[in-house]
Amino acid sequence: MFRTAFAAAAFAVVTTAVLAQTDLVAARKAVMGEQFGKHFYRALPDMLKGTTPYSQAAVDAAFAQFADGAKKLPALYTASTKDIPPTGRYWVSQKIWSDRADFDAKLANFVKAVGDGHARSKSLDGLKEGFAMVDRACDSCHKSYRVRN
Repeated sequence: MFRTAFAAAAFAVVTTAVLAQTDLVAARKAVMGEQFGKHFYRALPDMLKGTTPYSQAAVDAAFAQFADGAKKLPALYTASTKDIPPTGRYWVSQKIWSDRADFDAKLANFVKAVGDGHARSKSLDGLKEGFAMVDRACDSCHKSYRVRN
């Protein structure tokens, strides 16, 4: 009886820990795909191409989403997630765990690019500059720490 209860409790602890790490990965993908992607691949490029009219409210909303997501990212890339098997189209390179200082610097650069980019994005011409700043910060990290499955 005691062994069964102990085994059940141990299983519950392990299962909870695994699910918690899986939740971090799901949250990471949600920030990247839903929070960033919606604006980065649709709303802002459409304005830049002229297929939708420039809207300062939409620009502000996009950069607010970028800033909110940027705050969440450091907590979503914990070493406890490094052994979770890859899923989806893109995955985190194992280099992130061996060169954490560089990764953290790239995250800080992204936060700065979002702030500076938003400050410049007060017109269509400013959005071109501000969007490019964020794009470069994204690419810098993705080229080093994102792999395609």
